[in-house]
Amino acid sequence: MTNDFLNEEVEKQHLTTIGRKFSPSNHIISSRLNSEALEIRILTLCPGDWETPIACNQQKYNLNEAPPFSALSYQWGDPENQRPISINGVQRTIRSNLESALRHIRHVQHPINLWVDAVSINQDDLVERKEQVAIMCQLYSKANRVFVWLGEGDAGSYWVMEYIMQHLKEGYLKFPEGDDKDMIKAYVLIDNLLC
Repeated sequence: MTNDFLNEEVEKQHLTTIGRKFSPSNHIISSRLNSEALEIRILTLCPGDWETPIACNQQKYNLNEAPPFSALSYQWGDPENQRPISINGVQRTIRSNLESALRHIRHVQHPINLWVDAVSINQDDLVERKEQVAIMCQLYSKANRVFVWLGEGDAGSYWVMEYIMQHLKEGYLKFPEGDDKDMIKAYVLIDNLLC
């Protein structure tokens, strides 16, 4: 056994230990993604009702061979406000704004494949972060859809969404492609997220 191999194995164990005890972003990440090979991590959000704790599975894929997935764009929120989540059976914490987004997106009966930067990229690995940011344009273009989570709604949120939907209907704003069914689906999604 060479020293390099041994050092690599010790480093993997160290990252796993740190991830479970101290650093929530590393617990399931044992090796750096190969961005040149377009590797990404997809999070599969397990089905559940509103009260069910958030549980996910995560797997590495080549971007061009990944199963259909959605991307989630969101405001990270307060780093001190954390909520529990299970990924590949391991408990960890994520920021409450992400937990709220996942809770709102989750389906009662069907799993949903997502790319979510906070957990799909090893945030403690500066090299991986830089490399993954470099392929984000490709990643978002491969996503079947992109969820944009602005946070929990308030009294003015519904009015803003109504305003946007009215402008979409009047043609001032346009969806990239699609027909009225897509607009209705978007409206229903927006309406459901606000309720």
